[in-house]
This record gives sequence, structure tokens and C-alpha cells, in this order.
Amino acid sequence: MKYDGRKVIGLIIVIELVGILLFAYDLYSRFQPVRSLKRPETEEVTQTLTARLGEIKEQVDIVISPPKSSQEEIEAVLEEARMEIDESFPGENESLDNVTEAVCVRDSYVDGNVSAAWSFSNPEVVSSNGRIMYDAIQENEMITARVELEYQDQKEDYEFMFTVRLPSAETATGAEYYIEKAVEEADEKTAQDEEINLPDELQGIKLSFFGTMEPRGLVLCGLGLIFLLMRPFLEAELAKEEEKKRQQVLASDYPKIVSQLSLFISSGISTRNAIKQMVIDHEKRADDTAGAGGYEELKIWCKEIEAGKSEIKAFQDLGIRSGNPEYKKLALIMVQNLKKGTKNLAVKLEQEELSAFENRKARARMLGEEASTKLLLPMLGLLGIILAILMTPAMMQMNI
Repeated sequence: MKYDGRKVIGLIIVIELVGILLFAYDLYSRFQPVRSLKRPETEEVTQTLTARLGEIKEQVDIVISPPKSSQEEIEAVLEEARMEIDESFPGENESLDNVTEAVCVRDSYVDGNVSAAWSFSNPEVVSSNGRIMYDAIQENEMITARVELEYQDQKEDYEFMFTVRLPSAETATGAEYYIEKAVEEADEKTAQDEEINLPDELQGIKLSFFGTMEPRGLVLCGLGLIFLLMRPFLEAELAKEEEKKRQQVLASDYPKIVSQLSLFISSGISTRNAIKQMVIDHEKRADDTAGAGGYEELKIWCKEIEAGKSEIKAFQDLGIRSGNPEYKKLALIMVQNLKKGTKNLAVKLEQEELSAFENRKARARMLGEEASTKLLLPMLGLLGIILAILMTPAMMQMNI
């Protein structure tokens, strides 16, 4: 989108005008006396005003409460809260005459407008949060629930009764309770033995125990599947890394290859013999035999020539096979000279030699910069450690 300075300036002017108008209105409102404040609909709010009494001027915080409801409205809201309690209190229990699960007690009702404080006649059986303590139930327990409801400064007590019973072993809650109890009894009976004999029956129902399955096999299968799915990407990354290393070796060998080839060609040695001699000298140097570098490409070139391939075709294949721009350039120079003659080959190789050494210096600088960047993070970590060591004693003294 083309930048339009006039539109931007116009937008800024509009913003400034709106800001000035708002400031003027706020300034005007600031000096207008406030005769009344609007009450909030639900919760009380605090508003800060400046009060002036004679020559005294003071800032005051005024708490504004919501409007009071009539007695009929209060009764209606409390009745709604009682109905909401009757509906929600049983929770997962079928009725208040057969309470075996935890009951539902809340801190507020009617969308939070009515606060509630719960208590039970036997807190050892029913806790304040509605949880049932089965171990404290002797028989069917009659419990009185009392909840204090409060709405707009008016309080009201609401009481009702319900029966707490032990759950059936055929329910999930009852099964958990009775199994834990049976295991505890078995543990007490065989406290002196080396093993615990687990019960095989509970209330006439067959009881069986099984060991928990360890997820180790699934984890290994999952890891194997992940590795299988990631294998193509890992192999591709490894191939890229290997090719990167290969290109580095090729680039490192290139200046030496061009220099030696230029020297041999200037001495009147043919291209074929020069390359063969370069390969022989390379194989004699043990420290240079590792890696598939430029000399390895020349060795392949020699084998192709011995197999009957023409020098032009061999050089073309060398440039393609290396995948390196410098070797492609060298192959192009050699192919052109083989086609047109070797009159200016020595001069071109000398020029290429100078270019290769310049490129080598540039690569050396780039590698140095990369190494410096890689060292930056550890150096920052060491700096953080040193700062922590220096600052810790001072901070400890400040705390003292």
C-alpha cells in the first residue's frame, strides 16, 4: 500500500481534536458541582470526589451501595434461594431419605446474590463441605442441615433433615469404601506375617485383585514408532550434514588443486599426467587421505579416463558430481581449453588460483565469525554466574 502523508496528518489532526474536546469536557465537568450520584445495580462502588467546605478543600471516597429492595422482593429472593437449595443439595443422591454420596453445598445462591453458611448436626458424619464420613456411621443417621442465608442485610435460617446411609457395595463409591476397609482388616489380621492375604469375597460378591500394568512396553513402542516416522527426516538431516562437511573439504582442497595444476601445466606437463601426478602425491601424504575431498574427485576422474571415458566428459561429470561452484568453474575452464586448445590455460589457472585463495580467506573469516557466535552463549552464561557470585553476598547483607 502506498504511503500517503496527507492522510496520516489528517488522521493525527482528528485524533488531536477529539482529545482536546474530551479534555475540555472533563475540565468543565471538574468544576461543576455534583448534586447526586447514581446507584449501581448490584454491587457497591467507590467514587472519589473533591469536597469544598468554605476555604477547605478535601478529597473524599464515597461508597455507593446498590438500591435496597422492598421486603416483598427480599422474601422472593430468599424463597428462590431455598428452592435452589432443595434442587441442588441432594447432588447425585436419589432423595434426602437415602443419602450415600456427598451432598452439594455452595457458598452462594441466586447468581451469587444470596450468601450461605452451612452447618450440620453431626459434623463427624457430614463435614462442612458436604463430604460423607462412612467410618463414623453406626446405623442410618438422621442429620439436620442448617444454612444461614443473607441477602441485603437480612438473614434467615433454613433447616431440613436428611438420612445418611452406608452405600451399597454394588456402587462405585461403596465398592471403593468396602474394599479399602476389607484390605485394612486383612492387614490387621496378618500384621505379624510376611504376606497379606487379600480377601476373595465381599458381601457375597467375588472379589479379585490384579496388578497394574506398567506402561514401559507402550512407551518403547511409541518411541520406536516416533523414531520410525522421524527416520526420513533424520536421514535427510544427516545427509545434509555429511554433504556440508564434504563441501567444506572440497572448498579446502580447491586452492591447493588449482595451484598444483597451474604449476604442472606451466611446466609443460599434459593435463592427464598432471592430474595423475597430483593424485599420486596426495596418496603419499597420510594426513590428507581422510575424507572425500577434491583429490578424491580427481582420483575418480583418473579411473574414468582409464576406463575409456574422454577427458571432456570426465571433467563435465566431475563438475556435476562435486556440486561445488568452484569445481564446476574449473571443469568449464578445462573443457573449453580441451575444445579450443591449451594456449591460455596456464594464464586462466593462475587467475583462478588467485580467486581461489581470496575465497579461502573469505571462508576463513566467515568460519571465525560463526565460531565467535557459538561462543557467545556460553560466555553470557559465565557472565551471569559471575554476576550472581558477586551480587549474592551484597543482597544477603541487605536482607540482614
